[in-house]
Amino acid sequence: VVLAVIHWHELTSDIVTQALSAQNLLILAAVYPAIKLVHELGHASATKVWGGQLHEFGVMLLVLIPVPYVDASASAAFPQKWKRLVVSGAGIMVELLAAAIAMIVWVNAEPGIVRAIAFNVMLIGGVSTLLFNGNPLLRYDAYYILSDLIEIPNLAQRSKNYLYYLVRRYAWSVRNLQNPAHSRGEKIWFVLYGIASTLYRVVICVGILLFIADKLFLLGFVLAVAAVVAWVLVPLGKFVRYLATSNELFRTRGRAILSTLLVFFGILFWPIVTF
Repeated sequence: VVLAVIHWHELTSDIVTQALSAQNLLILAAVYPAIKLVHELGHASATKVWGGQLHEFGVMLLVLIPVPYVDASASAAFPQKWKRLVVSGAGIMVELLAAAIAMIVWVNAEPGIVRAIAFNVMLIGGVSTLLFNGNPLLRYDAYYILSDLIEIPNLAQRSKNYLYYLVRRYAWSVRNLQNPAHSRGEKIWFVLYGIASTLYRVVICVGILLFIADKLFLLGFVLAVAAVVAWVLVPLGKFVRYLATSNELFRTRGRAILSTLLVFFGILFWPIVTF
């Protein structure tokens, strides 16, 4: 971190052009599987050292790039919470260690292939780890650490279900619903996590799409269309079908449709009104 601060200007100068150059993209494609391999070995080692069994260790294709993976679910049986947390966080720790070593190499190496590799290790093990794998608002390692730490399993899905329950129960007056929250503490966590994780995913996805569209317009347009279909049109179609056909809205279908339309038009016209 000290070295990064000292060399911040040199490190970030024209970083976008440098990261997206053809040569760097090839290096990035080669470095990424290697970093993820040591990441998974971190999970595996932490699981094995306390007697856990690894039932599966292999490679999957992620956007045509081979990415290693390991089944470390045996750690869920560890009675000590701190051991489970170490297993969940081992991949993050390994990546941050690799990024720290790469920072030292980058500072001392001459311009060339070694320095380029070190730059990409920092990019993957540092920046992407903190934004994605190390962020509990996305369902990666840090999410499972948070879920285990606060002792609320399946936090993301239950948060989503609880927010949906609040809408159906209090906005649409649907009766005989089962509350997903079992305590006041869970209610608070579900509301905070459900809202924060949704907003973070939207910001990250929109930011990535805008970045790609700015640098690679055609690819950005294709990804934007795919994102609109997957994130907007498909869920919207399911939601409209639910409003129109769900038996639980038999008594309050009109109220549900009216309140939904009011919220939709409120979101749509709010920027115009405020402007």
